[in-house]
Amino acid sequence: MRPTKKIHKNFFALIYLNSIVPISTEVKSFLAEHVRGIQFSKGDIVYREGDTCT
Repeated sequence: MRPTKKIHKNFFALIYLNSIVPISTEVKSFLAEHVRGIQFSKGDIVYREGDTCT
């Protein structure tokens, strides 16, 4: 996969974060490589009480 496709995949998240606090090109590149989106269906249990988010 080309890097531009990864950046497009996370484009909304990068724009949103940049609107809150301007982020550097290096941080944008890092986030584009490491952030991933996950979709959940209605009613899915994402975390239970006592679970740890990792």
